Amino acid sequence: MKKAILFLAVLLALPLLLNAWADWQSVANQHFRIYFKDGWSAQAEAALGTLEYYRPKLEQITGNSKGQIPINIQDLGNLANGYTDPVGTRIALFAYPPTSDELAIGEDWWQMVACHEYLHELQITKASGTLALLRLLFGNILYPHLWQPGWMTEGITVYGESKLSALTGRLNGGTYPSTITALAKSGRLPSPTKASYFSYDTPHANHYTYGGAFYEYLTKTYGEDKLAQLFNNTSSSTWSYSSVLLPNLYLDKAFTATFGKDVAGLWADWQAYEQAKNYVLPERTLTSDGWMKSDLRYYNGKIYYIEGKALKTGPSSSFMNYRLCRLDASSLQNQASLHPETVVLQSGEFPAGYAIAGDKLYYTRSEWKRGFDNVDYDGLGSVAELWQMNLTTGKKQKVFSGMLRSFCPQSDGSIVLSLDNQTHTRSTLARLRPGSSEPEAFYEAGGLVYSILERGSNLVMGMKLPWRLGGTYLLETSARRVSALVNTSGYTVPLAIEGDNLVFNGVLDNLYAGYVMNMRTNRIQRISNCSDVRSPVLLPGNRTAFLSLGSRGYDLCLENTRLTNFDIPASAKPSGQITSPGQPKSSPGSFVRNGHASSYLSNIGHLLVPRVAHIPILYGTGDSLVIGALLYGNDAVGDFPAWTATLQYDTFLQRWMYQVALENNFFNPVHQVLGYSNDDDQTLTAQQYMSLYQSQNYGLASVYAGFSFETRDDYSRKVWTPFIQSDFTGPYTNLSLRGYVPLETREFMPSDRNRTGWQGLAQLHQQLPLSSELKASAFVADDPDADADEVFGRIRGYDKDFDVNRGAFLQATVYKPVLKIRQGIWAPQIYIEDINLGVFYDMAMPFDKAFE
Repeated sequence: MKKAILFLAVLLALPLLLNAWADWQSVANQHFRIYFKDGWSAQAEAALGTLEYYRPKLEQITGNSKGQIPINIQDLGNLANGYTDPVGTRIALFAYPPTSDELAIGEDWWQMVACHEYLHELQITKASGTLALLRLLFGNILYPHLWQPGWMTEGITVYGESKLSALTGRLNGGTYPSTITALAKSGRLPSPTKASYFSYDTPHANHYTYGGAFYEYLTKTYGEDKLAQLFNNTSSSTWSYSSVLLPNLYLDKAFTATFGKDVAGLWADWQAYEQAKNYVLPERTLTSDGWMKSDLRYYNGKIYYIEGKALKTGPSSSFMNYRLCRLDASSLQNQASLHPETVVLQSGEFPAGYAIAGDKLYYTRSEWKRGFDNVDYDGLGSVAELWQMNLTTGKKQKVFSGMLRSFCPQSDGSIVLSLDNQTHTRSTLARLRPGSSEPEAFYEAGGLVYSILERGSNLVMGMKLPWRLGGTYLLETSARRVSALVNTSGYTVPLAIEGDNLVFNGVLDNLYAGYVMNMRTNRIQRISNCSDVRSPVLLPGNRTAFLSLGSRGYDLCLENTRLTNFDIPASAKPSGQITSPGQPKSSPGSFVRNGHASSYLSNIGHLLVPRVAHIPILYGTGDSLVIGALLYGNDAVGDFPAWTATLQYDTFLQRWMYQVALENNFFNPVHQVLGYSNDDDQTLTAQQYMSLYQSQNYGLASVYAGFSFETRDDYSRKVWTPFIQSDFTGPYTNLSLRGYVPLETREFMPSDRNRTGWQGLAQLHQQLPLSSELKASAFVADDPDADADEVFGRIRGYDKDFDVNRGAFLQATVYKPVLKIRQGIWAPQIYIEDINLGVFYDMAMPFDKAFE
């Protein structure tokens, strides 16, 4: 008992003892507390000011307001994201501003990501009346909007982020509007049920896309003030909890009370509205498989493009890879002869694209590197590796690794690199000379440079200045002078230079279109009358190849070249001088900056409040009645992501029972899970593990090692179990290997036996022909001093455990999707993607009997 009390004391005091070592700081006002690591204070204050500036608008949209919300800034290299944990009352913002996809359409990254996540917090946590009381009594898990369809959850944030400015948000960025309209024109917009799920029918569209467009239609038709009324209706009745299964019971009533129609009626009106839009589809598509295609280029008679595609092989299972494809441009006339050649195959995207110069292909891939300011990824950050491949011999070599955003091979054999600074707010242009491994910096840009083209001794750049959309600029390298080349406030991406002509993509009238500009006369012409044109390539023979977003994703298109004069519309009026207008005239109000110790005390205060769940326990068996409570909490920054405590009293046995557990990430990359229970024969558990190796590419993907400690049978058993796990990935294979060595001894922390065992687990996921897969696992143990019932489990199809301590256990299943359903019903809310056929084989073999 003394040992248990000592353990509990250490467990409860651990956060307080660690306060002196914590390295989080914070800035705070009455609405937000922003936690950050050293070097990020300016960004934390910028995020705080931005949130405070837009807070009234976000509260107006949702009809909700909050007390002080904890937010932490994390740097994960070139990973752009953020998340809201409304149950744990915390928000995380990843620091990398994207500049090359739909998330690039924004004046400022904090404007996009921070406001998006705060909208989640406001909308999901709205509760009133009885629901507010239930949430207060039993925990945040009872927020009613946690149980709403996915398109409601994500749609409101996409809508909200797009209403902060005409230049910000995915509904203003071309991609989402084109996706919705292309689906509508082909009659493939999903039902309200299907819109909440990922479907292989429309891999480029999801609940973000559908929900954002649906909310935009509702506000255009009925007014934005109806949104707060809707959320008040959906968060004020206990029937709201039925939305997860039977949305017709209350969700339809709430929409009818707000808009005069139920969800199905409004959804049908929205589809008709989208179908009626003026939208021009491509004249001729050469591919029809959709999925993700990008970065189309023409070089030396060949067409190149990047493709990302998954093959569905089983229930909730697929194999995804990315490849650089190559086609003979001469083959484009005959669609039947299109057989793209794979030049590069890799597991992830090409983060800084690719380029071709002479007989060399340069391409990029992502990889992990340590030393970044984050908790969620153990201090790992994603960087871009630049690889060189000889197109004749196929020989590859890595030439650079770092925070590479874009690059451009030069005619003298060097490579110009755009490298992020520590906080991803500015780029340094550096030159990597042939044979050198260290780039030489030659220009500090005023923003983030995401595209580079060579024009004689000068450079054409795609650059995002602070509080502007990315634009196209000319850098005169000798004079170190920058001027606007495409004079617009809209988003542009320079793609290629052909003589005096600059080919570029732009979102200038809410569509993602292709343009060509004569750099001597500044005349701009639009390429094709197709509404969505990406990566256009002007081919010999007066032909234009480009990628276009259709109902199944992105496809390769070919047309006769058609150029029409284009005037920049008033909505994308010229940006003028190359100076930043600065952050909106905002102030976080009276705010306080806290150092390490005081900031971490605030974090510990968050940790000690049970917020996730506080659930009463009441049950009885025979003469016994047990009463008690379950508490659950977490901290604000992720150092202690979860703790649980259960306290119960057995009225018959007249004794207290308690359990406590704490997850600890404070000593990253070491993770700990500590737990104690006095109910199950005084059980004490402790597990420590850490990542030894991580990779984002094919081959050895990860290595973890650690050990666990567990007491059993009222402390008579004390089991130490060192373990190691390694994972391997390939284009069509995933393999995981784990090894355990259970140890007990009568001498050190004495157990009731001496034991040295070995247990091994192998798990295989293998793609098979005909879009099928194999999932197999083999568990082998030689643990003769273990109890017979503590090593193996149960064989499928049997009601008896495999009670041996030396033997082998094999499970194998082959799956194949045999019928595509990909439809759902609204009430009850059920969605079925595919029907899969599976055949399994299990085998158990005890070693002792096998070798008698």
